[in-house]
Amino acid sequence: MNETVRGLSRFCLLNPCFILGLVVCLFLALAVKSGRPAVPLQGESPTEVIGWVCSPVQQAGEYEYLEVTPLELRQQGRGLADYPGRIAVYVRKSQFGDVTRLRYADVIRFESFLEPPPFYETPGVLDYREYLWQQGILHVARLKSPLQIRLQGLYRPRYWLRPIFQYTARFEDCCRAQMSPRQRQFLESLFLGRSKSLQEIDIEALKRLGILHIFVVSGSHVSLVLLYLHFCFGWLGAAGRIATLAGVWSYILIVGCSAPVLRSGIMATLLYLLLSSGLGRQFLNGLGISALLLLAWFPPSLKSSSFQLSYLSLCAIGLFVLPLQRPVRIVTGGVASAFSATVSVCRAPEYKAQRWIRYLLEARLNFIPRRPVVRVVPAAGWLATYLADISLCSLFVPLLLLPACLFYSNLWTWSQVFSNILLVPLFGVAVPLCLLLFLAFWLPGSSILAWITGCYGDFLLNLIDRLSTKVWVDYLPQPSSLETACYLIAFPAAFFLLRGRWKLLAFASPVVLFLILNLRTACHPPDRLTVTVLDVGQSESIHLRYPGGQDALIDTGGSLLGGGATGDFIGQRIVSRYLWHEHCRHLEYILLTHSHADHSGGYRFVSTAFPASRLYFGVWEEAYRGQLCRQLRAGEFFRISGVDHHVLYPAQNPTAIRNKNNQSVVLLLRYRDFTLLLTGDIEQDVEQELAGTIPRVTVLKLAHHGGRFSNSRPWLQATAPRLALISAGRKNPFGHPSPHTLQRLSELGINVLSTSQVGTIRIETDGSRWWASRYSSETGQFEPVLLPGAANDTEPGA
Repeated sequence: MNETVRGLSRFCLLNPCFILGLVVCLFLALAVKSGRPAVPLQGESPTEVIGWVCSPVQQAGEYEYLEVTPLELRQQGRGLADYPGRIAVYVRKSQFGDVTRLRYADVIRFESFLEPPPFYETPGVLDYREYLWQQGILHVARLKSPLQIRLQGLYRPRYWLRPIFQYTARFEDCCRAQMSPRQRQFLESLFLGRSKSLQEIDIEALKRLGILHIFVVSGSHVSLVLLYLHFCFGWLGAAGRIATLAGVWSYILIVGCSAPVLRSGIMATLLYLLLSSGLGRQFLNGLGISALLLLAWFPPSLKSSSFQLSYLSLCAIGLFVLPLQRPVRIVTGGVASAFSATVSVCRAPEYKAQRWIRYLLEARLNFIPRRPVVRVVPAAGWLATYLADISLCSLFVPLLLLPACLFYSNLWTWSQVFSNILLVPLFGVAVPLCLLLFLAFWLPGSSILAWITGCYGDFLLNLIDRLSTKVWVDYLPQPSSLETACYLIAFPAAFFLLRGRWKLLAFASPVVLFLILNLRTACHPPDRLTVTVLDVGQSESIHLRYPGGQDALIDTGGSLLGGGATGDFIGQRIVSRYLWHEHCRHLEYILLTHSHADHSGGYRFVSTAFPASRLYFGVWEEAYRGQLCRQLRAGEFFRISGVDHHVLYPAQNPTAIRNKNNQSVVLLLRYRDFTLLLTGDIEQDVEQELAGTIPRVTVLKLAHHGGRFSNSRPWLQATAPRLALISAGRKNPFGHPSPHTLQRLSELGINVLSTSQVGTIRIETDGSRWWASRYSSETGQFEPVLLPGAANDTEPGA
């Protein structure tokens, strides 16, 4: 015990800045609340924006993406000055205009509605606004055509940076001309940080392997570029260090100079100056100083995922990798000195491991001519040392990052360590190769280098595709703050305090965390049916938890932009995180009412993360192949845990119905005296067909997000619900729910709750009484909703 105390005291005395940095981080995490700067804009009125382009134009599916720093805002004839951030602009691609002609520091003008970043009031979901606010993006503008943008001139204060971005634009044009689309996407995403350019299938493969961080320009890219430049210029001494840092900061400007890259650049610069000055033992102190500087500059950056992941990665290098380099290099030193002349004279080197390595190599390779081997072995020794360092980083960095990665991605990749050991060195070659092409693309013969780079990119992507099918992954709920803190304390403590073979017990920490997250169980009141309408923006997803504890999902939500541009963003970031928050690991069934993207866009990810016993659908889609499924028809009936399910529509083959909204499955749920009617997106002609036979219901989910061409007066009179539920996005471009629909509900005295107003809605019932509640992200709990005229107003919420 006394030895442990002395070791901790010595560590604290040798690394005071590092300890101070940890204390400041802990204090800020508990005391500082990050908030969005107030901007006096009215979302109901369009805003005229005059600003300068501050980022390269990127491809984002069916949109072009750029960022604009406003110089002047005008709304309803009133000018707004001193806008404290940037605006993210999505421009729909069109043959009548081209946004890619815009360059850095161009001053442009456009008029659009400025909406805050997407926000979802759903349990377990990260606040996406917070992530964008950390990047300085306060509003999002969506333009229907490039013709809405007018070029006004140049922004002179930043014009001096324009040549760098023009050079980058010429480089991209050269790659576009000499490489295939996939090769170009690989280069732009890996080297220039255009992560939106990657194909969805490649992103999914990178996630499964646990190496997506390689394609997001951050600390890893900055470090690789720094190492390559130091290799080229380090022999020049102080002038070489200046050239290296100048190259690194030029690279930071080229990739957009975003806040995460800036933070990585500051950290890398300080640590490089320490290491190149022979102060490697002060690595942790340098890390602490850089963290203090960054937090003094912008305290809310502590809650940024990029800061957390970068800081933990460097902590792993300082705590584990650097101290273990010496014993590992003793072993690899045996490779470098094998077959040398000194070995034949001195057979008793200082370290036993070196002696064994030399003996094995020389004894087993004695049939090879000695002269060529002696020349090759030093390079082999250098390669062995390099691979050993990479292996140490690939072992300890993922282990220390494990709870943070689980918190942000919910993905547990069992083979992540081996994937990093195999692929990080290969990508470590790709980044310098891209840098060399970037510097020399204008020279004669550069097409050969472009061909080599493209072929190497194809090789890496094909290797990733093959490996991603052979990995073993699990999807887990995100750990709590307490679980994360316990892990980050327990793993280093066990590794440093235990002695001998007991030190290996530290590597049991990930297994313990895995078991804790896996053994979580849901606490569900008995004999209660819970219906939760998730806040998934302008899409729809409804979670059912039955009295017996089974879970089911009606629709899986759509994508962020309403199309396929972001794949199943909603399914992965909203629906799945909610289900993990509710401790759901398996679904009794998934019902996709119809095939529109706003109802089925998240199916692929949700079905992967949460295996379903059965898939119910109205119209067959190729994506359903391989799943045990069943097509529903009117008149079918099934029961789960005492809840009756009656299929009311469609009666005929739905593929013969031209209007896809009218292909929706209409399902009636009855639990004792409580009835719930789910209507998909049916329109008034189907409502008229069903109105004569439909029973009165307790709760009605309005069709088509409360649109005016659904939810007719006769339909509402026939169903006579006591509560109507609407799933719609805040300030969506379709105007849902329609004022006509809201007026009908008001005239008929029907209570209404909409996700666009109150967020996620939950209905709980024991079959005779029912309670309505809404989720509040401020309290992290469901709060009762008072419904005027309803019988359950005074009942307590569950």
